[in-house]
Amino acid sequence: RGHCTLPSWPSTPHCTSTDLRALEQTCPQDSEEMRACTKGCGNLVSEECVERCYEDLCPDVHYGCRMCFAKRVRCRQCAQAKGEEEARTCTEPFNVCTGGSQCSAPEFPTTPQCSEADGEKIDEDECTTSAEVTTCVGACGTPPSQACVQACYVRECPGVSAGCLSCWSGVLSCAHCSAVVQDFERVCAGPFQVCVGDQMAVVV
Repeated sequence: RGHCTLPSWPSTPHCTSTDLRALEQTCPQDSEEMRACTKGCGNLVSEECVERCYEDLCPDVHYGCRMCFAKRVRCRQCAQAKGEEEARTCTEPFNVCTGGSQCSAPEFPTTPQCSEADGEKIDEDECTTSAEVTTCVGACGTPPSQACVQACYVRECPGVSAGCLSCWSGVLSCAHCSAVVQDFERVCAGPFQVCVGDQMAVVV
């Protein structure tokens, strides 16, 4: 009893809105067939066995999304066996995995925020993609709040205006939501191009 390992969870959303709709409407995870299939996986199920149930019953749901649900089944059983608190151990990471955690695309400024000097500095220093900034952003949680990402960029990109950096922190936090939003080009990339003033690169 209790000899089980809790699953490791991805830190980015893996389900599209279409996946989640299918799991509600065409192959609900609490349907009789699904319950019978996952029950057949035995006690302390293997994720692979549960994922196969989802694959058979929900063929149009992406693999990554099916894995989130498979992990939740295993996580719940294991958390109960270990006497762990299910909400913290399973539900929170499951919400991140499916993109169900609260996350909304940021509001981008509709006028250009970056001067030519800002653009050159970002290109030269590569400060929005440096290892330091990646580590800093990694500590912002999932999905990362724009304010936290902005603080990382301000620290790692001295000399670049805060307004300009808000475009970059916006597009990064937007990217984490785009698995939910499912329309990265329109919701994140387009407004980002306007924000940085790079009219040449506007996604048509």
